[in-house]
Amino acid sequence: MSKDPKRVNAGKKSKRKGNNNERNLAKQFQEWWGEGQFQRTPSSGGWSTKVAREEYRTAGDLVASDPNFLWCVELKKQEAWTMDAVIHGKCAKVAGWWKQTVDETPNTLKPLLVFSKNRTDPCVMVLYNDLDLHIAGMIAMTPAGLRTFADHNGNPVAMFPLSALFALDSSLFKVKKE
Repeated sequence: MSKDPKRVNAGKKSKRKGNNNERNLAKQFQEWWGEGQFQRTPSSGGWSTKVAREEYRTAGDLVASDPNFLWCVELKKQEAWTMDAVIHGKCAKVAGWWKQTVDETPNTLKPLLVFSKNRTDPCVMVLYNDLDLHIAGMIAMTPAGLRTFADHNGNPVAMFPLSALFALDSSLFKVKKE
């Protein structure tokens, strides 16, 4: 059985779109964080074992060389969701992405999902308890604000624009050295 050339081309285009998204967001995280290097996770499939995720901190779609970066970043860029559906808890696609992010995040890191589609600002989802109350308040005061809801495990989740995160000083998120 031969493969449909249209489907093969669509798959290649989708993969290219995802790879470009990962490269662009690695640069943006690098600019914001200012220390270490951010790269796409190497050979994601081969590095996706529990040992690799825990020991080498290779979980998610981006890896950071700075040990003070405590986030496991998962990136998604697809058209199959609407903000209204996400806000009202009726978007299985984003809920699935969030479940994947939480399930694959090592115990030493915090889950962070960045999702977007064409012609929209990327959104961030994190566990609400992973945000300092001061930071949550600052994000809530941005024009797009901060939305909270419960995830598949009943944990409070915060959702806000990626631009609101990047507008904050990254030092607010860095491990305080004594």
